Amino acid sequence: MASLTVALSGGLGNQMFQYAMGRALTLRHDVELRLDLYGFEFDAFHRRNFELDYFSIPPGLRHVRSPIAFSAGRLLSYISRIRKEVAILGGSWLIVEPSLEFDLQQIRRIPATNAYLFGYW
Repeated sequence: MASLTVALSGGLGNQMFQYAMGRALTLRHDVELRLDLYGFEFDAFHRRNFELDYFSIPPGLRHVRSPIAFSAGRLLSYISRIRKEVAILGGSWLIVEPSLEFDLQQIRRIPATNAYLFGYW
């Protein structure tokens, strides 16, 4: 089955935005949602944890650990902030939020099939 993976990181508010973005796209495109929790292992400075288990997230939601995709997303995040455009690697599988400003047009261009989203959305 096709899926969409969202890299989770940051505090509760950021996690809620990331989850909402992934959930909206998976409902629109009828694909499976996966949450990459590697960002919490990586966060040695703030030591944040996964906090969405306090909410009624659908049962059976797959949690994955993708250190390579997360690290590539982190690197492309820095690059896309300089270039001000969506960074796409490997066709359209790794999609990095280009800035912290909301842009509906860029969100509409996100393919939800077998994609990995990195950012706060």
